[in-house]
Order: sequence, then C-alpha cells, then structure tokens
Amino acid sequence: MINDIGKIYLTPGNFGNDCIGNGEHYDSHGNQIILCDECEFQLCCSEESDCNKCKVVNCPRKHRCTD
Repeated sequence: MINDIGKIYLTPGNFGNDCIGNGEHYDSHGNQIILCDECEFQLCCSEESDCNKCKVVNCPRKHRCTD
C-alpha cells in the first residue's frame, strides 16, 4: 500500500478494485473516497503497466510483476 497525502493507503493495480480510494468506500463522516483523478498511480489501475519501470519502492504490486 502507498500512503497518500491525506493519510489514506492506496493500493494501485488490479483495475483499482483493491484500492480504498476507488469510490466504493466512505470515510468516518460518510463522505465517499474518490482519489483516482489525483492519484499518480492511476495508470497502474487502468491498464497493464510495466512494473519493472516503476520507481515506487513500496508498491504492493511490484514484487508480483518482477517474480
């Protein structure tokens, strides 16, 4: 998971299905959490990405792409 600026842990990849910022989750105040438009990892969710070129050390999907 990747901690974004709002202290929400993002999980890129898998077409966004695993990410708490995908619009299917709500915060403690009942507000929908949608972070895709401002997420720098959006391409990882919308298409097959080349994880070997990813510069994010703590990406939860990186080890799956390089195994």
